[in-house]
Amino acid sequence: MKKNILIPAVLVLLYCFSCINKKDAQKCMYKSGFDLESNNTIRKFPVPINIDSRVYKISSFINDENKELLYFLNKRNHLLVYDLEKQSLIEQIKIAEKGPNGFDRVGGFKVLNQDSIIITPFFKFKLGVVNSQGVKISEIDYGENRKYPRTLDNNNTHIFIKGNEMFLPMYLEGNWTTKNLSEFKEYKTTLKYNFKNHTHKLVGMHIPYESSKLKLKRHFNFVSQFKNGYVIAFASSHNIYFTEDFETFKSYECKSKNINALTEYCFTNDFKQNLYNRIRSTEYTKLLWDPHRNYLYRFYKLGKTKVSKNDDLMAINNEPNPFGIMVLDSSYNIIVDKVFDNNIYDWEKSFIGKEGLYLSISDSDNMNLDLNSLSFEIFSINTN
Repeated sequence: MKKNILIPAVLVLLYCFSCINKKDAQKCMYKSGFDLESNNTIRKFPVPINIDSRVYKISSFINDENKELLYFLNKRNHLLVYDLEKQSLIEQIKIAEKGPNGFDRVGGFKVLNQDSIIITPFFKFKLGVVNSQGVKISEIDYGENRKYPRTLDNNNTHIFIKGNEMFLPMYLEGNWTTKNLSEFKEYKTTLKYNFKNHTHKLVGMHIPYESSKLKLKRHFNFVSQFKNGYVIAFASSHNIYFTEDFETFKSYECKSKNINALTEYCFTNDFKQNLYNRIRSTEYTKLLWDPHRNYLYRFYKLGKTKVSKNDDLMAINNEPNPFGIMVLDSSYNIIVDKVFDNNIYDWEKSFIGKEGLYLSISDSDNMNLDLNSLSFEIFSINTN
């Protein structure tokens, strides 16, 4: 499926190379004898003819009965729920845009349980919880009269849950590079929301101190559960950070052999340069934890470096970049680091299930694309 990126004409990307303090980072070593291979199995999930099949967010969830469910949010505020094993649609949740249950245009969700789902609207500093009928249970506005930096987590890439509480760390706007560790810890920029009593407040930083040294904080973290804690990673850093309490962090340098240099892009005011730099940028993207096998998947986007400014940048920008997948075991060994043919797969719509990694083949460049279903090819870690 084509990815039309809406970029304001007044903005441009210019490269910002950034690094993070690695002196305390344990290096992740490559471990041979493993490969990420297709099971030659395709799973298809039918989409009703009256429902837009364009995906914003997709995620698997295991309910209290140990049944695996698939949640799919489309671009028209429909949240579809499937039985993953049977590949059957079991529920359609329509999230209202207006009225007492309205959230405007929804960009992300996170399932707490089948009757409590976190919803985040686009371009608003708000979040809420709905039940399985789409009825609003609660809503908070964390953008009004804020003293500290804000963030828009449209697709919930760095929300994390601990018990009855949700935490949302904020982007660090401005220059934080001169602040020492004690100064850093004094700030309260993380939103804490209690689902039980529906209260919220600002608490500590909940991100690694080294992140303040990044030139751009907008390329924020990707958070994933892992083992008995969580991992935080950044688009422009090879390092990942493991934590159990979001106060202390253990860093690991996990550099892909397929990445020569990472780049971050900054926004200014040349639209053509904006497109050019975005197309050429290389960065780490999403994290996925495999709780069934205790693996951590780290995705990355590879820049198209042979692009000229005289090329048709709009057309090239609409074509997906090559991507890679790095897989770490529970000891932080890199057991897989593989580049995929992005003319077939759409990594942004991937998720983990009991069978392995479900990699979307619903990309518009795929000649066998089925417009009436969400289609996935299953990959698993095999030993050579």
